[in-house]
Amino acid sequence: MRQIGAGLIDAAYFCADPPAASTRRKPEPGMVLEAAAAYDIDLSRSYFIGDKSADIECGRRAGTRTILVLTGYPAEPDSTPISPRAIWLRPSNRAQNLSRTTVPTAL
Repeated sequence: MRQIGAGLIDAAYFCADPPAASTRRKPEPGMVLEAAAAYDIDLSRSYFIGDKSADIECGRRAGTRTILVLTGYPAEPDSTPISPRAIWLRPSNRAQNLSRTTVPTAL
């Protein structure tokens, strides 16, 4: 975090709990809700960006807007269909534009 500059990241969250025993592991939104409470984050105006269906489901459960980044990560077997608000093929320049009030549904 030091490499990207001071003041850009307020906290980092990590969950070492076993997968089935925690509400803090994705797709459960526990850590997202903790961060929202700690930093007074309006989740309805926030984005959850990820490259897996569990990321999109976590963001949905937390009440955020969701963006799926197509990184080539394979789809999980037996996963439920996901409906991200947007899909990014090349995310490198897109994160800079999140301050806009709307995000296209397909990019």
